[in-house]
Amino acid sequence: MFPSLRFVGLTAFGALFSFFDRALFYYSVFLLVALTCDFFLSQTHPFSIERIFDRVLSIGIDNTVNIRIHNAFHRSLSLNIRDEFPVEFSATPAELTGTILPHSTLNIQYAVTPYKRGEYAFGKVFTRRKSFFGLWVFEKQVDLRCPARVYPNVQMVKKYDLLSRRQLLNLLGIKPSRIQGRGTEFEMLRDYQVDDEYRVIDWKATSKKGKPISRVYEVERTKNLMLMIDAGRIMGVHTGELTKLEHAINSALLVSFVALRLGERVGLCIFSSDIQTYIPFQSKISHFNTIVEALYNLKSEVYESNYRKAFEFIARRNRKRSLIVVYSDLIENHISQGLIKYCSILQKVHLPLCVAVRDVAITEIARSTPLTEKENYQKAVALTLLHDRHLAIKALTRRGIRVVDELPEHLTITTINKYLELKHTMKI
Repeated sequence: MFPSLRFVGLTAFGALFSFFDRALFYYSVFLLVALTCDFFLSQTHPFSIERIFDRVLSIGIDNTVNIRIHNAFHRSLSLNIRDEFPVEFSATPAELTGTILPHSTLNIQYAVTPYKRGEYAFGKVFTRRKSFFGLWVFEKQVDLRCPARVYPNVQMVKKYDLLSRRQLLNLLGIKPSRIQGRGTEFEMLRDYQVDDEYRVIDWKATSKKGKPISRVYEVERTKNLMLMIDAGRIMGVHTGELTKLEHAINSALLVSFVALRLGERVGLCIFSSDIQTYIPFQSKISHFNTIVEALYNLKSEVYESNYRKAFEFIARRNRKRSLIVVYSDLIENHISQGLIKYCSILQKVHLPLCVAVRDVAITEIARSTPLTEKENYQKAVALTLLHDRHLAIKALTRRGIRVVDELPEHLTITTINKYLELKHTMKI
């Protein structure tokens, strides 16, 4: 508790009476009585606070935190609130304000954005309220310490699941017609969508309904999808607020969920200089939780990745033709050459798809207009790196290896569409 700015202002106002002893005396008595009455009228104002949020937070995006205040008093309550969120997070807004009517409850929301996976803890909630006359400020600390875990972007998975059930995947940029594929066994009828082929239109149903209706055929199930994530040195580089590894993990997570929902058998291999994690193929939807937990504590290493060792390991373990999605990067020429050279190990039996996370900063520098000698040099280096990257992509493409090279914000959707395209055209 401490005096408010209003009290300080009223005290300063009393200086006007400093030359009038009697007036100063009466003013001081008035101020003291007001201060005392305000204290006793306001020291008790019962209210309670709770913090409500999903204990599974998603990396790199806004996660909503609710602060619920219940005012149990017969007067309105105005509060300034500051929540003690983990220092590694950013929050918007950092301070909250609200007025709660008598005997009512108010929910105030703010958003936290974590930038690293792992375990964290929320602390206390600090509140400030003004007294009845506004002469005092009362502080209160509410101990609401609780743990929180930051996972890859599971919110994107929830969003996909919701839109998929409502047949609104086009809102994410996913081409929905490819999800049903080109099977031969009839599955259902649905409204025609823009990217449907004319040959799937059911003209009889169309004439009855008075609008275009498409046939959906059940796609062949139990295909194999192996997700390989490079956790070597080059994936620890930041592009935007997250590392390339984080972007790869977020993408792989949603791709695995899409595939499992389609009945695919999904596996996971994490590698760097050695094999870190290997999860064999499974098709149960509960297998998704196993993949999430495997990715939860994944960190990049300081060593170069051994592509030969990783690809030979997968080739030995998996004899049946599979789609192998390799999340890596093509930014350094000598590393790209290793990836290009040893992809042939997979290509003998499997269909490799190389997914590279494009560097935002390098792309922006290459497109910029330099004004100084330093900026000229930076642009020259950026253009050289992009040229080497382009040559690496061409080399992979010439060998028949599919490549997705995207900026982080488009990486996941482009990869899903490429996967669905390969499935749709019966490449796997």
